[in-house]
Order: sequence, then C-alpha cells, then structure tokens
Amino acid sequence: MVIFDDVVNAIDDEHRRGIIETILSSEFNDGKQLIITTHGEEFLKQLENNIAKKEYPKLVTRIDFLKIEESKKINVRLNASRNYLVLAEQRYQEGHIRESLSIGRRAFEHLVRTIWKKLSNKHNFRINVSMSSPDRPPELMATTHGLVNFINKNKIENHGELVSLLESLLEKEKIHPVIWRYLNKGTHEEERDEEFDRSVVKDVIELLEQIDEVVMRK
Repeated sequence: MVIFDDVVNAIDDEHRRGIIETILSSEFNDGKQLIITTHGEEFLKQLENNIAKKEYPKLVTRIDFLKIEESKKINVRLNASRNYLVLAEQRYQEGHIRESLSIGRRAFEHLVRTIWKKLSNKHNFRINVSMSSPDRPPELMATTHGLVNFINKNKIENHGELVSLLESLLEKEKIHPVIWRYLNKGTHEEERDEEFDRSVVKDVIELLEQIDEVVMRK
C-alpha cells in the first residue's frame, strides 16, 4: 500500500503531470493499493482521465467528503467520477443526450491532446491544420486530421489500430454530415426544434471509448 497525502500541497503545478504518469505507471503501481488524498479537483480530473474508461470501475474508488456550508456536518459521496467517458455514459443512460455529447466532446479533446503529447515524446514534429478564422484556434477535426496524416506519412509503428479508429470517427462526417455539428452543438445552449439522435450519440460515445482504450495502452 502507498499513501499520497494531500498531493496538491506537496507537488507544484509543473510537476503534476510527471507525478500522474508515475502513479499510473505499471512499474510503480503493479500490485499496489494506492490511497490518494487531495483537495485538488483539477489534479484528480487529470488523474482520472488518464485511466481508460474500460478499466476505471475496477481500478478506482472515489470518496468525496463534502462540507455543508454553515454546518459542522460532512456529507460522504461515493464514486462521483470525473472521468469524461464514465460521465458521458452516465448522462446518456439518464437520458441527458445533450450533456452526454458535451462531455464526449471534452473526452475527445483530451484524447487528441494525449495522442499528440505521447507522439511528441518520441518524435519532434509539427502538424499542419486548416483554420476557419484567424481569431479562433484550430478545430478539433482539423487537429485530428493533422495527427492522422503525420502518423500515416511517417509510418509510425504500432499505431495502425488507433489510426483506423480515428479515421472511422472522421469518416462519419461523410456518412453522417451532422455528426461533428452534433458534437459541437452539444456544448452550446440554443433553441432547437429537432432532438439529438440517440443512436448517433451512442455510436460516437462507443467509438470514443475504443479510442480511449487504445490511447491509454500506449
């Protein structure tokens, strides 16, 4: 058993990523029970989203101690996950399709950043992306295209399955032209007459889970 007590106070912002990687490395945690106490919500969010959704239920037990304002009582909440894909599935099962899409979008953004970071650890490269406006950052789809093109052009080994999954998601723009608009609109509040297509949302979330499983193995 290894106990990390109040890790946010003990670790500065610059080194948190390294600590998360150490905590999750098989060399460090193989066969160990880890107990992590912290009030740092961002640290926990990063930690939980670097655990594959498929493995999350059997690896993580989260206990929140919530202080009630103007009271000496403390509420205990069990397994209030911050893993994006766990939350996306929960919201979908509860019938909150818009919110499921919104969280799915954040999950994909996190996965794309993770793919880029892991590639950057082994390769010094830049990707070319198209931008719709000088005042906006590159779109998520453009960044994904750039990463796929880099992997294919340079024949990066052991990335075939990942590329196939990313291309499956990108190809949905042709097969189902509104899929990316669904993902984007899931993050905005506006009046709309039509309902979100549950089957499309389910397909997207399941594909993101497959991408997540592959990315977290690397």
